[in-house]
Amino acid sequence: MPSFIKKIYSNDGLMTSVLYRTTADIIEQVLGKRGSVKSLVLKSNYQNKKQLYAITCETLKYRDVILQIIAGTDLLRHEKLLAKSETITLVLLYDFLFGRGIQTGGQFKKALLNHKAALQAELARLKVKAKVTKNEDLLSDLQSGSIPRYARVNYLKTTPQNVVQHFQDEGYTFSPKSAFKQPGSFHKAVKAIQTMQLLQDPHIDGLLVFPQNTDFHKHPLYIDGSIILQDKASCVPAYVLSPPNGSHVIDCCAAPGNKTSHLAAIMANTGKIFSFDLDKKRLETMRSLTSKAGVTSAELTHHDFLTVDPKDPKFARVQYMLVDPSCSGSGIYSRLDPLTSENMEADDDRLANLASFQTKILTHAMSFPAVKKVVYSTCSVHQQENEDVVAAVLRDHRDSFTLDTVLPDWPRRGLDIFAGAEKCARMHADDLTNGFFVALFSKIGAVDIDLDVQTENGTLAFDGQKKHATKRKYNKEIAQHKDTIDIKDKGSKSRKSTAKHESNVAQNEFKSNEEPPSKIPKVVFQNPQITQSAQKRKRKKARRKSEPVTKTHKKTIKRNDISSSVANKRLKRKSNDNTSVVAK
Repeated sequence: MPSFIKKIYSNDGLMTSVLYRTTADIIEQVLGKRGSVKSLVLKSNYQNKKQLYAITCETLKYRDVILQIIAGTDLLRHEKLLAKSETITLVLLYDFLFGRGIQTGGQFKKALLNHKAALQAELARLKVKAKVTKNEDLLSDLQSGSIPRYARVNYLKTTPQNVVQHFQDEGYTFSPKSAFKQPGSFHKAVKAIQTMQLLQDPHIDGLLVFPQNTDFHKHPLYIDGSIILQDKASCVPAYVLSPPNGSHVIDCCAAPGNKTSHLAAIMANTGKIFSFDLDKKRLETMRSLTSKAGVTSAELTHHDFLTVDPKDPKFARVQYMLVDPSCSGSGIYSRLDPLTSENMEADDDRLANLASFQTKILTHAMSFPAVKKVVYSTCSVHQQENEDVVAAVLRDHRDSFTLDTVLPDWPRRGLDIFAGAEKCARMHADDLTNGFFVALFSKIGAVDIDLDVQTENGTLAFDGQKKHATKRKYNKEIAQHKDTIDIKDKGSKSRKSTAKHESNVAQNEFKSNEEPPSKIPKVVFQNPQITQSAQKRKRKKARRKSEPVTKTHKKTIKRNDISSSVANKRLKRKSNDNTSVVAK
């Protein structure tokens, strides 16, 4: 601590609390790059380290806001005492404007109270300028650096083209991703983005980029669920997994639901998504969110995923897993200030417990028999929760799973602590996102299975190809007719056919929609009550009806009938004569 500050603290009238003194000391060292917040707090002699860490982090997070207020009021020019220690002023102003109020007396407090009205007015002016009402919203806008506002187009409701057109009609200018082919051009464009500008993200399909202070909460596209406010990093797991239409997927820790809704949009509401979460309140929020988003393919369950039986027939066709478990949440600090990116709560014991849980849930996801792809993600910046977990799971599953590359063009890769770590991806505030980590596992020798597509006519099973729902319904009707009979065709050849009358209905319904594909065997439906002789008589009668009848034809038929009658009488008389001779 500088000597002049020690002198100030030693003077009775300028004495501040030990908390403020220690906080100012730590901030001086952090700004001088002589240590991190966490390490300096742990080294200090202050007993309540959580309290010390909290006020230090909060002061640093609000630092840019406080400096703007100091500049706007010209405080240091008017108060020479405060100018002697900007760090003490920083801490006191935090507690005065954003904290619990200054908890000490003396000349520092008196100096600040002399400018109370001006300080509060400057804070209000900043909020009006940023178009926010809450202090924390001001913090997000001013301290998020170049992180923009992201909005994901909800394909279940609309298309990117329609959304872009809507904003263009409102006066926005639009830059497509084709404008960012040069390296670094997208990053530069986001840094320079202005009000009423709209960019297309080059990495995630359907993701749009807006200025960071854009307010969507009253926008019709947000209200009706056409766009979903979701940070870019949070969109990566579902996008990387990208299950094909008709897949069965498990979202292991699903609330609040953005990833489930993203999966449903990717699969066009086909197949099935089993979403689990232990927090009942968060799950209720998720129900509201998914309903607003138009999700119909998800089954939300208040349940511990670790207790789900992988052998349950219900999950026999699950091939895709999204594992985004509870974590330290340290990644969210990176959007505020790199100086506070370390979470004091993330001590070694807590990180070890989190990593153990994350390893268990990831291992459990891999135990499902049909699993093919597993995405693991966290919003943590800590190696213990990211690369260490992946390395541990790979060691235990080296013969069954391997890593695939996540976003090959993404510049920031996993920490080089094991072979293949570069296949993982890390996100950071410098990448215009929150802190995030994503890994993608693939099962070695995974076997493709039939997929499900939910349609208006029911469930359609297909092998890697989309086929019309009527074909599935047609085959299903055929399969229901268990009784078979032998029917001979014109060539007296026998073949099997179904016996139920409903088969005729199924055939007629199929023909009314679409002709059966060539791979479906032709089935001749006959009435089992008609015998072969009856069929012959029926055909003979039909031929007679088809022949033209003339007067000459009628006479010929009559003459033939008379001749036949005479011949029959003669034959009968001759037969009687022969019988008489034999009798004599």
